[in-house]
Amino acid sequence: NIPANNAPTKGGNTSNAITELGERSNLSLAWATLGASRPQVVEFLEQSVGESQATSGPIELDQRFLASVHMLMHEAAVIRVKIYDANGIVAYSTRPDQIGSHRDDNPKFLLGMQGVVSSRLIASNSFDALEKRSESENLIQTYIPVQLNSTSKIVGVLEIYTNVDDLIETIGTTTRQVSIVGLCTLVGLFVVLWWSTTRVERTFNRQRTIITERNHSLELLAERLSSAQEAERHRVSRELHEGLGQTLAAIKVQIEMDQDKSTPWDKKELVRLIQKAMTEVRHAATGLRPPSLDEAGPVSTVSWYCRQFESIHPDIVVNLDLIPTDLQIPQRLTTAIYRIVQEVLRDLARFTDTHAVRISIFREDELLKMAFRIQVRPVHGYAEDAEYSAASMLQRALAPLRERAILFGAQLTVLQASESEIDVTCTWSVENVSSSPESQIA
Repeated sequence: NIPANNAPTKGGNTSNAITELGERSNLSLAWATLGASRPQVVEFLEQSVGESQATSGPIELDQRFLASVHMLMHEAAVIRVKIYDANGIVAYSTRPDQIGSHRDDNPKFLLGMQGVVSSRLIASNSFDALEKRSESENLIQTYIPVQLNSTSKIVGVLEIYTNVDDLIETIGTTTRQVSIVGLCTLVGLFVVLWWSTTRVERTFNRQRTIITERNHSLELLAERLSSAQEAERHRVSRELHEGLGQTLAAIKVQIEMDQDKSTPWDKKELVRLIQKAMTEVRHAATGLRPPSLDEAGPVSTVSWYCRQFESIHPDIVVNLDLIPTDLQIPQRLTTAIYRIVQEVLRDLARFTDTHAVRISIFREDELLKMAFRIQVRPVHGYAEDAEYSAASMLQRALAPLRERAILFGAQLTVLQASESEIDVTCTWSVENVSSSPESQIA
């Protein structure tokens, strides 16, 4: 149980680790070297102190100890072995020129005489102040107290020098490997962090773009709704002023003529004017919201509206293929179906090259679909120019219908089937039908 004193050496933790490992190795070598020769070595040191007072001549060591030292010098990494007596005189050394020299000022020797094991690392090509010479190898110098047992008197110090070049090379290689692994780990973490950051940034930019586009679409939709409402008010105002207003004015003239007994008036004409006024009121109310939409359902109302449309626009043929009955269409989609049909036919009426349209309403599992197959006349002079073909121009004209369909909770697709045909399809999920603001508009 000999205490150790490993003072920190220059070079930090690596030097301390090398010194500690070398000291452990040297302790094991010292115990093995002393072995059974310990009593003889102790006796040798005691006699060395006595002889040094009388003569400075060398004293012979036990042959078994010398044999052990010789074996260490050849088989282990031991470079030198020295033994100091209690007075600090080198009583034995593998270098004979050092025997008899005084080292009583060596602080490591003094610690050894106090029962403390101490070591130090001597770097290659550095000057050893204690030995007053330069070493060509990396050495661990360990001072070990020599005593018969742990309770007996310390009679000297055993000093062992071991070569630690291999140990330093191993630690250096391990350190480099650890550094490389650490550097690779940091690079890997940086790459992962960069990739994650880039992905998050791309996702954020994509979401921001989607939000911006949706906000823009909502702004356009709000503008279109405001314009549509204003146009509807203007239409109703014009019909009331030019139709019902004129009729009421004529009725007023007829009544004034009745009050003037001198002016004859025709009662049949008055009845005709009143009937005309009633027709105009009914027409205005139907234009706002057909009563049949609530009474008969969307299929019947769409059929009626298509007949009215053909009577006003005889150059456009409207074919109907309405498979579901009114009872098979959810109530919440009634207004949506009618308004989209109305919107598409109004756009076709403004587009003078429309020839025919087929309207189909059908069910596919849990989906309700309304399809328009629109046929247009080719635009002369642009038959081979896809950008200016009649179908392409109509497709662009129908683009605003997408916002209207979204407001009605539908997915709208507009595809050009051929040079003269456009397919417009609105799709609703019947299971997920929800009320929308437009579905409540009269």
